[in-house]
Amino acid sequence: MRAMFKNSQFRVLLPLLLLVLLTVPRLGAVTGSEVRFSFESAFTYVKRAEASGGDVSALIPKLNAALQLINSGSSDNLAIARALIIEVSQEALITQVSGAQETSSQSMVVGASLVLLGASAVLIYIYGPRVFWGLWVRMKKDWVVKGS
Repeated sequence: MRAMFKNSQFRVLLPLLLLVLLTVPRLGAVTGSEVRFSFESAFTYVKRAEASGGDVSALIPKLNAALQLINSGSSDNLAIARALIIEVSQEALITQVSGAQETSSQSMVVGASLVLLGASAVLIYIYGPRVFWGLWVRMKKDWVVKGS
C-alpha cells in the first residue's frame, strides 16, 4: 500500500478524483441553482398564464412557499421546493390554455353582441317608422276630429 502512495501519478490523480467527486452533484440531488432556475421558469409560466387571462390566484401562494423553501437552503427543502415548482409549472400551463380559451370565447360573445346590436339598429331604422305609425293609427282610429 505504501508503494502505491509513493507513486507520483497516484498523488496527482487522488486529489483530482476527490475534486471531481466533491464538485459533481450526487445523482438525484437537487442543487440550489437548478431550483432557482426552475423557479424563474415557473414564474415566467405564471406571468404568461396571467397575461392570457387565466386565474393564477391559486398558484401565487405555492410559488411563495417554494421561494421560502429555497431561501432556507437545506437539501430536503430544496427537493420539496422543486416538487412545488414542477406542480406550479404544470398548473400554469393548464391555466394559460384555459385562460386563452376563455378570452377567445369572451371575444366571440362580444363580437356576436355587436353584430346583433348593429342588425337591430338597421332593422329599427328600416321598419321603425312603419311600425310606429301603424301602431299610432290603430290607437287613434276611433278618434273624431271636430271642427271649430
